[in-house]
Amino acid sequence: MAEDTMPRSTPDTSITLTSLPDSPLRVRTSPRSEAVEDFFASLTWASLPGFAEAVAAQRGMGFELAGFRYDDDLEAGETPFSGVCFEHRYAEDRATLSRRDVDVWMARWLEDVLQYIQEEPALLSPAQVERLRASCRRIQARAG
Repeated sequence: MAEDTMPRSTPDTSITLTSLPDSPLRVRTSPRSEAVEDFFASLTWASLPGFAEAVAAQRGMGFELAGFRYDDDLEAGETPFSGVCFEHRYAEDRATLSRRDVDVWMARWLEDVLQYIQEEPALLSPAQVERLRASCRRIQARAG
């Protein structure tokens, strides 16, 4: 199992990859952030390529429990924020990270995902792996 942590300027976070078909991730944050934890818990292996494409394009996405969005995605009258905001749909929980921190974290983590998929090739189709790989390259280029 691969594990990764967020950069120091963000909450302490551990991510564990699993080969379970419906829940590839186990995320724990300290201090606890339901928004971040529930967003990643909602991802499935099948949704990972779309998630990576959203991060690569710097556009948000969401699930029933939680989602994330970028600061240029605000509706009129909403409270502005800077960076990327993870929001819980039902709890009063938000976590805002810088765009750079999200790119650095996701670039490293997606590399781990791609390596893990080599060990468990049945998790994604070759086309899904290529979508994931292309998005990872875009994020890595931005992260530096």
